[in-house]
Amino acid sequence: MDARGLLRLVQVRTLAAAGVSLAEVGPLLDADPAQFAAALIDVERQLTERIEELTARRDSLHRLADGDQALLPDRAVALLERLSDLGLPAEEMAATREGWVLARALVPEGFDDFLTHVEHALDDPCFVALIKRATGAMA
Repeated sequence: MDARGLLRLVQVRTLAAAGVSLAEVGPLLDADPAQFAAALIDVERQLTERIEELTARRDSLHRLADGDQALLPDRAVALLERLSDLGLPAEEMAATREGWVLARALVPEGFDDFLTHVEHALDDPCFVALIKRATGAMA
């Protein structure tokens, strides 16, 4: 193999290591500089998309370890904690959590609006007092 062949081999290995598929390497090496640059930009975009996808998968795995956070957004988990702080019994909290998971799955486009209503209710001292009294009466 001559120097030109070795150079081509190094280019193939470098491109493949950078994420260029072997099917794309040959045409890429034969491309003019403008086509080569455009192809590299496309490869970079594909790699960025793949990185984002893998990062999202990793984050999902981390959320699975956190229980509720795998099924509910952070905002909903925080609201559940606020409800729990009001002294709701464990059974009531479990039913609320399950209901929210189902609501999010069945009507995802309305779930944020629902959470906004819950936030407003929990910011209302009269509502909070009523919940605490109802919790005390159930106990």
